[in-house]
Amino acid sequence: MSEVSHLTDQLSKASWAYRWSVTVLLSYVTMKAAFDIFILNLATANVPFHCAQAVIDNQTTEWGSVNVSELADTANFSILDYKCFAPQFAREDNGRLAPIQVINDSSASNRPCTAWTYWPTEPGRRNMLMEYDFMCDRAYLADRMQTIMQAGIFVSCCFAPLADAFGRRLPFILFAYIDLTSTILVIFVRDLTAQMVLRFFMGFGSPAVLTGVAYLTELISEDYHGLHGNFYWILWVVGYTTSGVIAYLVMEWRLQMVLVAAIIATGYLSYPWSLIDSPKWLFASGHQSAAKDSLLRLFRRHGLDTATVETMKVDEESTELKGESETLQSSQANAELDSDSKKRRRQQPSNFELVRRQLSRLLPKESLCQSKYLAVEAAFTVLFVANAMSYFSSSFRRDFITKNPYLNVVISGALELPAAFLAWFLTDRCGRRISNMLLLLPAGLLLILVPFVPQPPDVTFGAKSACALLSKFLITVSFCIVLIFGSESLPTNIRATSFILASQVMRLGQTLAPELNGLLLNVNPAFPNFFYGGFCVASGLLLILLPETHNRPMPDSIADMAGLSLPDACLPRARRQLQLQSVELPSRQSPTV
Repeated sequence: MSEVSHLTDQLSKASWAYRWSVTVLLSYVTMKAAFDIFILNLATANVPFHCAQAVIDNQTTEWGSVNVSELADTANFSILDYKCFAPQFAREDNGRLAPIQVINDSSASNRPCTAWTYWPTEPGRRNMLMEYDFMCDRAYLADRMQTIMQAGIFVSCCFAPLADAFGRRLPFILFAYIDLTSTILVIFVRDLTAQMVLRFFMGFGSPAVLTGVAYLTELISEDYHGLHGNFYWILWVVGYTTSGVIAYLVMEWRLQMVLVAAIIATGYLSYPWSLIDSPKWLFASGHQSAAKDSLLRLFRRHGLDTATVETMKVDEESTELKGESETLQSSQANAELDSDSKKRRRQQPSNFELVRRQLSRLLPKESLCQSKYLAVEAAFTVLFVANAMSYFSSSFRRDFITKNPYLNVVISGALELPAAFLAWFLTDRCGRRISNMLLLLPAGLLLILVPFVPQPPDVTFGAKSACALLSKFLITVSFCIVLIFGSESLPTNIRATSFILASQVMRLGQTLAPELNGLLLNVNPAFPNFFYGGFCVASGLLLILLPETHNRPMPDSIADMAGLSLPDACLPRARRQLQLQSVELPSRQSPTV
């Protein structure tokens, strides 16, 4: 395996075009993920509105047909006070319209409003909230759209471990194309139920994002993980920031989706011919000939000398099944199979058995018996959850900085660009572990202090806002680093599976965060900050237990994992299996005559 790593490092150092082409292409999925979340967040943003109906002498009419000058008491009446119920009037003898006193909105005599007049900031704007009338008793549907997408993200991550069974390339392309296809269909579908179903499948881009992290760290030399690993998330920042610009300039939400699909398709359509499976995964999975072929293609594509690749030694036993298949086909075409060939053909596994074996490799039983692996996996799960819950709790707030939701997205997204560059600097200069500690601890303390920072109600941006933004900035930097840190710490043969398992718990916490936030607010307004801030501080302290991965080779198996000398947690049966695997099998010999 060290030979494959050496060749990959050689390729990365010799060709900057290879490094950047791989990084940019894989990063398209992060930009698409940002578009999906924040374009939808702005498409369902609330706009000023009032009821477009009125009831005069018990007859419902359009508000536009009402002559406001006929109102008996114009000083004490405002149509802006009527959102979910139509105003009611009785015509007096002098022809004036006298409003009927309404006790409260739940009065049985009130007429629920069924049509509204919207006041978008710019004339001609039409978002999803306006098209589907997410008002009053339908207001919950605006948040339900985002919840359904998050549910799609959560469910889809169950399939992401396929990247450990069938390689990085095929699952990556499959999930990316499901997301793109759903985005295109959203443009043409009018039915609200169908829209929600498609939003669910747009969440299937998430496994591609997470698989892309493992994919990138295996294709790029460790010397460039800091630079390229953080650039992978810079396109998320580009998508985040651009979402506010697109949503503001393009006033029809369906046209916004057309523009998003066009931008993303420029990268996605090149995937089938431009991406090659990870040589490290191929080699670790026993496909040594395929790993060599993959390296040869990469070296030739970027004009490098292939002599070192051609001299790469390949274990013939790893290609035994391929050789047997070719022998069988040749024998069938030219002559009768001998008895030994027939026996091999009878013993050849069926397609179903091959798939079952691949799936069983996702998380080998012996992995669950290694306390070292379980401890690292649990630690990164906690780190992922702490970063995600703290990050998204502030990102989804449309009034986080100003009252303009479009400007908020642009500012909040732009702040993440220096965060990505700072993450690159810290990972290369300070390492992964100490950088995360120096980020999470002050971020958590700032979150805890935010409720106690005074800020007058008439001040738009003050000390409290500055503390909140700084804490979000630090959490963003930590989020960039911890994903690289986790990918480097987990073994190659189960890296994608381990990464996805931790991410699944992260997505669950992200989904439950709004409900948890509401429960804590009911107890005390400061409790959400205490919870998220305390979680960040505890996660920062947890990093003391993890080994540093900077300038160290990535582990190919659990045995290669550094640090955390813990006793095995194997069950007796699993321990026997491990002992049997450690016994050197005798070489095969020809039968004695």
